[in-house]
Order: sequence, then structure tokens, then C-alpha cells
Amino acid sequence: MKKFSLDTYAQCFIISATNLHKTMYAPIIQHVPKGMILSKPGQIYLVKKGVVREFITLNSGDEVTTQMIPEKEYFFCSSKSSRQKYQVLEASILQRMENPGPRELTSILEETLSRIELRAELLKLKKPGERLETFEKQYPNICNRVPHYHVASLLNITPQTLSRIRRIRALRKRPPS
Repeated sequence: MKKFSLDTYAQCFIISATNLHKTMYAPIIQHVPKGMILSKPGQIYLVKKGVVREFITLNSGDEVTTQMIPEKEYFFCSSKSSRQKYQVLEASILQRMENPGPRELTSILEETLSRIELRAELLKLKKPGERLETFEKQYPNICNRVPHYHVASLLNITPQTLSRIRRIRALRKRPPS
């Protein structure tokens, strides 16, 4: 079988080898609807717009949110054998990374480790109010954009406890009548 070079393809399509190479490795932009589960293993995404959650399903069928991935952060869909899944929490624009370079891979790894460290830090805090406060400082724009039961799951508290914490904080902020 005859082997073709990029230059050969470029001649066929009247495109320069450089532009063809850029086209072949260009990131793929995807508009993803709310609720969609992303599970194609080995894919790396950058969240351009929206919020994605990582979760696992326990043997009981309950889902536990393990990470929230907001705009300008990467995530990696791991292997088929992994229990992690990713769900789009609001209509989103994702950029699928094709053949990321060392710089992108380093950034992806750093962001993933940062989110894992935040989750570990949240779970070490004894008071649920402190967990919520730490989460809100790290991701100030997410709390009111995603369902509260996902935030509660991430914080390892019940949705009722989350509501109670928010209600108490709202009462404290109100000026006396």
C-alpha cells in the first residue's frame, strides 16, 4: 500500500501542509445539552462555558459528586473500568483536546490535583458550614448555578443541612427590623 505524506494530501485538497496539520489537530468544540453524561474514555475536555460534575455511583445506586468542573478548567474521562462519570449540569460548550502537548497535559494534571485536594480539604473540615464556605471561596460562581443536592453531595452533607446553613446565613445577614 502506498504511503502518503501530509504534502501529498495537501496537493489533493489544495491546502498547505501546515494548514492541513493545524486542521487535523484542531480542538473540537461541542455544544452539550444539560444532563448529558460524558463517558467516552480517554477524552480530555476544556470547559469553555458551563459546569460539569464528576460523580461515582455506589453499589446502593446513590450518586456521590466528587468534583465540580467550572469554566476554564480541564477534565479527563478515564478508562472504561473507572467508576467516574461526568455529567453536564447546564448547557455547556466543551472543547475536546486532540493530542494535547506537554504544557496542556501539565495544566490538566495540576487542575485535577487541585480539585482533588479541595475535596479532601472539604471532607477534613468538621463543620458543614465551613465546608460550604471553603467551596464558595474556591468556586464563587457555581453554588447558585447547579442543583443544591449536587453541592450537598460534594460537601458530604444532606440537602436539608445545606438549606439550613443557607437559611441561617441569610437570617444573620438581614438587618434587624
